[in-house]
Amino acid sequence: MTGATGVLGQSNSASPSYKLLSAPELGGGGQVGNGSDIRGELALGGLAAGSVSRVTAGGAQENFNYIGQLYDVGGIVVEGSPSTIDEGDTRQLQAVATLDDLTEVVLSAPELKWSVLSGPLSGISSSGLATADSVYADAAVTVQASSQGVNGQLGLTVRNTNGDDFGGYAGDGLPDDWQVGHFGEPPNADAAPQANPDFDPYDNLTEFLTGYSPVDAGAFFQLSIVDTMGSRTTLALSKVVPGTRYRIERRNDPAADPWVELMNFTTLNELFDHLVEDPNAPGPRWFYRVGVEPE
Repeated sequence: MTGATGVLGQSNSASPSYKLLSAPELGGGGQVGNGSDIRGELALGGLAAGSVSRVTAGGAQENFNYIGQLYDVGGIVVEGSPSTIDEGDTRQLQAVATLDDLTEVVLSAPELKWSVLSGPLSGISSSGLATADSVYADAAVTVQASSQGVNGQLGLTVRNTNGDDFGGYAGDGLPDDWQVGHFGEPPNADAAPQANPDFDPYDNLTEFLTGYSPVDAGAFFQLSIVDTMGSRTTLALSKVVPGTRYRIERRNDPAADPWVELMNFTTLNELFDHLVEDPNAPGPRWFYRVGVEPE
């Protein structure tokens, strides 16, 4: 067929296994197939000397000095760079098929099907655009591209970029991973900041800020007076944790005096039975309280 100038007509071939599927009006060529996973791409005249294998605008694979080609997909490689996606963001994926003659073709719909095998992706469009869900921690994803019974897979990671945006726990002031760790994934009313599922003295928000479990009734923050000597009083905080600011206030007469701040502080390390002193506490009695807030 090299050097021919005609255009292939749309007609059946004499072969019972193959038939002519299409014939473009310009440029010559056509496509034959047997209804299985093998296809043949035909081009009239071949390519110019020195040409390399390429994909034409019509999707036909052309090879120098070949006037017809039957090929089978030998493997699929899924590409996407970088391999991380921020939660709520997108990543463009591409599927490259290696044919049995070792040439490569970038696959596209409708011959290509995308699917999410595992992980927090809301979906992949027909063009390969993957969209990440919100997560409470970095999460692994596996995607798959399929064509002609051949599959290719790629692993991605969805990064947790906002600590308080996961489902029903979003925007409530508690870290999503802390809530999921104690209460499972949302919805769960027991995970609310003002809830107190263990019925100890403190709600979930206070339990988080003081470093205690919200589901252990026997473990909660305590402030106590451990020593008095003259006008000096020593106080003990059962535990202090990084990320929380502690404000200790005092007053002499609970009926008449306002609370006055004695000190405020943070810590770089988790400490148990942390001692602080009030160096100026004369008189028969003083009352103390501690407030906690995010640093």
